[in-house]
Amino acid sequence: MWCAGGSSWHCWAKKVTAFDASTQTLTFEPAFKPEDRWYIPRKGNHYVLMGLRNALDAEGEWWFDVAARRVYLKTPGGRDPATMEVEAKQCLSVIDLSGRSHIRLVGLAFRAGGLMTDKSSSHLLLDGLRGEYPGHTYVRNVGAIGSVAVNGR
Repeated sequence: MWCAGGSSWHCWAKKVTAFDASTQTLTFEPAFKPEDRWYIPRKGNHYVLMGLRNALDAEGEWWFDVAARRVYLKTPGGRDPATMEVEAKQCLSVIDLSGRSHIRLVGLAFRAGGLMTDKSSSHLLLDGLRGEYPGHTYVRNVGAIGSVAVNGR
């Protein structure tokens, strides 16, 4: 499960090892420690269950079978998936200015990938850019490789 738990200022992922239906209680591995009290999920926190095809129970939910390379989707209104347009993120960065110099990007919009530079990038003008979903993941932090990383001179 991925969750923006507790006060929702830190997101985390943990393995769910048990669910008690009578108390509506999840058990996590590793277990939360007392000092983790600000992160423990509570009613209203945003979360995503991953890895369970049988958990698809709401419109818009999906599950990807890696072995079969097949996506299972709970379509809105029971629509035929063949009549729908579906987008999927495939790369971490869509603009890579690593090692590049003397480039101006003005008023550019980008989606589902980040903008990257490195220590040898220099003299870049980045003005009025708009990125949507530049560094999104539920499993590991991709902030340094899949969001917006501005380095160099």
